Amino acid sequence: MEYDRIHAQPPSHDTDRWSVGTIVAIETQDGHCIVTVKPVQGTGENQKLTVTMAVRDLFLGRLDVDIDINTINKSELDPAIGERVWYRVRGE
Repeated sequence: MEYDRIHAQPPSHDTDRWSVGTIVAIETQDGHCIVTVKPVQGTGENQKLTVTMAVRDLFLGRLDVDIDINTINKSELDPAIGERVWYRVRGE
């Protein structure tokens, strides 16, 4: 499976290839993490990004919110909702 990319901080390379959005939802599905992001620019539709659980833990750990990535459950992901992220959809 190919995955999308997501960062909790602005990327330092190829900055024109990244989009900015806010987290709407974070779910686990079939052993992967689905992060739904609302684009900041324009009125585009929400984007569903598929990332590995390791990438989820990495970007959540870098957000400026209090989430213990060692004991994550659905309710503990709520502080991440509304946080700004930078993302690239696979193939873009």
